[in-house]
Amino acid sequence: DDTLLILFCVFASSYFSGLSTAKRKFADSLNDFKFQCIGDAETDDEICIAKSLQEFAAVLQNLEDERTRMVSNPKTDPVNVIFKMLRFDYSYIHLDTL
Repeated sequence: DDTLLILFCVFASSYFSGLSTAKRKFADSLNDFKFQCIGDAETDDEICIAKSLQEFAAVLQNLEDERTRMVSNPKTDPVNVIFKMLRFDYSYIHLDTL
């Protein structure tokens, strides 16, 4: 039924959008992470951990930027691809020839 397929596509699109927002907020939290220090200075380990978290946040941001770019292109949007696959007629494919 086309109605069910359309509802699935709308739900999937909304889900992916919300997931992207959550990942971006998580990356922002990692990037803004600060240790609470006893004393005036951070230890070398704390500096190293904070830098690693910032680098991981940058990776997450880049990943989400790329995913957003991919989704904004109708040819590579996962929801559009699934929709096209489900509407595609596979009846002419003979499995015994594969």
